[in-house]
Amino acid sequence: MATGDLCAVADVQDFLSLPAGQDESLLQSLITNASAMVMNMLNRNLLQATYSETRNGVGSDRLAFYEYPVSAVSSVTLDGVAVPLSTGPSVYGYVFDEKMLYLRNGRFCRGAQNVVIGYTAGYASVPADVSQATVEIVATKYKRRTTIDVSAKTLNGETISFTQADIPASANSALKNYMRVFMA
Repeated sequence: MATGDLCAVADVQDFLSLPAGQDESLLQSLITNASAMVMNMLNRNLLQATYSETRNGVGSDRLAFYEYPVSAVSSVTLDGVAVPLSTGPSVYGYVFDEKMLYLRNGRFCRGAQNVVIGYTAGYASVPADVSQATVEIVATKYKRRTTIDVSAKTLNGETISFTQADIPASANSALKNYMRVFMA
């Protein structure tokens, strides 16, 4: 599996009932392209990585992380001053959950590019439903390669219609759960 891919060739081969080794390079290319398409559609990176963001203070006690779910915060600075991790409900400092950074007993004062956050976010492994959705997208593209631009075919008086959707409905439904819901 290439870095950034959301499923493996073997997963697609199993789904399509293809023997191991069949069309591996084609499937790998389709997987890499479909994975990039999914990440673009979701408008976020799902895989765990380290981030450093420079943000505008908004005068609030909270800031939404751009990437999520957040598993660790390594640093927070406000107007060039390090903010400590809060050690209690009434102790000045930051705390966080998977989507938000909070400043206890303080505010991220208004300012241009005055908040710097270092953190780790994303899933340690691809969520199973995202992987399956990617498998379905790749399988659709693989099967459609021989019927590009064919919307219907008549055989023995029977008409078969083909869907023109880029993403199968089941994959689209699963991926909607991971779309960025707010912009920081």
